[in-house]
Amino acid sequence: MTKNRPIQIMIILGVISLISLIAVQVYWVSMSVTAEEETFDHNVRMSLRAVADDMCQIDGNELINSKPIDRISRNYFVARLRYNIDVSVLDSLILHQFDQRGINQDFEYGVYDCESDRMVFGSEVSPTSDRKTSRISLPTLATDEYYFGVYFPNKTGGLLTNLTIWKYMTAATVLMLGFFSYGLVVVLKQRRLSEIQKDFIDNVTHELKTPLATLKLSAEAILKNGDPAKTAKYASIIDQETRRLEQHVNQILSSSLVENSASKSLVTIQLDAWLVDQLERFKEDYPQVDWRIELGQLGSIQSHTNALQTAVRNLIDNAIKYGGGMIKITAKRTKKHVEITVTDNGPGIPKSYRKKIFDKFFRIPTDNVHDVKGYGLGLYLVRENLRLIRGKISLISDKTGSIFTISLPIK
Repeated sequence: MTKNRPIQIMIILGVISLISLIAVQVYWVSMSVTAEEETFDHNVRMSLRAVADDMCQIDGNELINSKPIDRISRNYFVARLRYNIDVSVLDSLILHQFDQRGINQDFEYGVYDCESDRMVFGSEVSPTSDRKTSRISLPTLATDEYYFGVYFPNKTGGLLTNLTIWKYMTAATVLMLGFFSYGLVVVLKQRRLSEIQKDFIDNVTHELKTPLATLKLSAEAILKNGDPAKTAKYASIIDQETRRLEQHVNQILSSSLVENSASKSLVTIQLDAWLVDQLERFKEDYPQVDWRIELGQLGSIQSHTNALQTAVRNLIDNAIKYGGGMIKITAKRTKKHVEITVTDNGPGIPKSYRKKIFDKFFRIPTDNVHDVKGYGLGLYLVRENLRLIRGKISLISDKTGSIFTISLPIK
């Protein structure tokens, strides 16, 4: 838990910083919208007051009171007049006054006639485009006065559009969020790589110490003991452990070689005889395994011998290590592919690890209990060598075992 504390602190501080930044931005935008709305409402009131004054001058009338402009709702304003309203000049006066005060939002207006008790005229106006005239329905007021009303259907959106800096701040926040997320992914990935590297070094150290210690003891026994029979026994042990060391070293080197492999010339491989030869070696080395082999007519393919051998042998070796003692191998040929399937009756692979098992150095966590030795390179080498020969591998697994299928292109 202690080793994760710095990362946890970094995540918590980063999240708090982002939340604080977003909260400040939301507060600032809210205050800016409020201030912008107050300015907008003031300009609308002043514009409508000027329109009402102009209408009275044209008709030779007087305003009904000193405050003829009312805001009925956030989007709806009315101007009260004493006499009938001349609709022929109303929209031009409104547009002129709005233009004078920088009000460029679309609006709708209507004229109320107290004699007929209804809205007698209505129109939609867009200052930034051609005018559209239509009959509209604005709410009427319980009054005996003449008035005209102006309604702004997109008031809030228009106010936000005017806040240009809000757009830049939002973009900056999104960039910061993306940068933080990317940085977090990189940190977690590096931490995971560090853990994998440590586990790999521990495994290599453990795997190499045992055969080296055996070689050392066997060499000392040969030097101290002159008995030919015991000497032959110790020499056999040395040979066995030397092969074991060679296998470990070759496996580690293979992971580097496969990543830097250049394209090699293809050779024709007679799969029937080649696969039988590979399986006979395994049957000799592991007689305790319950082998079940079903091979069809496979014919020949064009491939790289070493890459194919590494992929097939590592896959079978993995089934021996993690299976339950029974291994079934089937092979068949289709029109375009040869499929080799390796089935075991082991405990299966948890769903969360089925994609990761092909990653370099990855081993399924076992709570520090390493019953099966290895470096986490076997299935990685299977996948990488298959890539070299344009092959694919798939996996089906449950609690009854795992099924790995290699698909090789015929051409």
